[in-house]
Parts: sequence; C-alpha cells; structure tokens
Amino acid sequence: MTREWDNYQSEGNGATWRIENLNLKRFTGQDKTLLDLGANQGEFGIQLSKHFKHITAVEPFVEAPKLSENISWFKKSFKEFIKTNNTYDVVFSFATTREIRNNDKLNEDQIAKGHYDLVKPNGILIYETHILDRGDNKFLLDVADMRKHTDKMLKAFKELFGEYIETGNGRTFGKRKYYIYAKHNR
Repeated sequence: MTREWDNYQSEGNGATWRIENLNLKRFTGQDKTLLDLGANQGEFGIQLSKHFKHITAVEPFVEAPKLSENISWFKKSFKEFIKTNNTYDVVFSFATTREIRNNDKLNEDQIAKGHYDLVKPNGILIYETHILDRGDNKFLLDVADMRKHTDKMLKAFKELFGEYIETGNGRTFGKRKYYIYAKHNR
C-alpha cells in the first residue's frame, strides 16, 4: 500500500483514546483472546498485549510492526481470514466494515455473519461505526454511504446477536458511535 496509507494509519488512529474512553480494559483477562480486525499499525495489540493471553491482529495493507510473543499478525483480508474458523473472546472492529465491503466485495449481512462466527460463545464484539457526520469538512468521503452502511450493519448485527448491550460516542471526529454485542449461548 502507499506511503500515504501508512502515514494515515500511524497518525491518530485512536487506539489510546478508545482504550481509555471506552474502558476497553474491562474486557481483558489473562485467560482471554482478542481479535483486532483492521489492526492498522498494531497499536491495540501493542498496548494491550500484557492484558490478554493472546492477540490476533488482521490487517491486509500494513506489514507487521515489532510485536510481543503473544501477538500473531495476519496480513490477510477479512474474507481470507474468516476461513480460519477460529473464535475469540473479544473482537474489535473499529471503523473497518465499509472497507471490508468495498475491498472484499461482501455485503453487510455477510460481514456481520463473519464477525458473529469469530466471536466465541459468551464473547463480545465491539463495533465502531464509520464517520456519521462530516461537520465542516466538505472534503470527506460520501457520508451518506457511510450512514447507510452503518444502518445495514447494525440491523445485521441485531439479527445475529440480538440487542447491543452498550452504545455510546466513539471518536469525536465524524461523530462516530460504538456498539457492544454479546454472543450468548443459544
């Protein structure tokens, strides 16, 4: 991928902000596994490695940074990765599903099903939307498409997981929202 993409990924991807403001450490545990979809530069793994038994990072566009021994890096697309049939206690999906749709040519129902299948029974998914409001930035991408995509994702997640267990404001840029879903034994 281009240097521009690498620069974007390393500048303000918000891992520290999310860990603190979404209180993500409450979901950690030495007996738990974490999957970070769209891992960018690996910041979640780097910052949370000592809080999980194992972390798997999936990022199709960036080479693996230097990582601790309990982190595995997969330079694969979502579509390629879901074929592993592995499951995780905690799955992070921060503003990545629209790129999955566009790059992997999957629809929102397929993306939601892939996410659902990656979560262990009694595990959780933490999903952050894409930009929902462009504010004064007239150069932002098609926000209407991002909203439409988000609505479809939330509907698909609800059909699989049921109601979310928590929601709130995500990163302030773009007025993003986050949703937490639990996968209950059925």
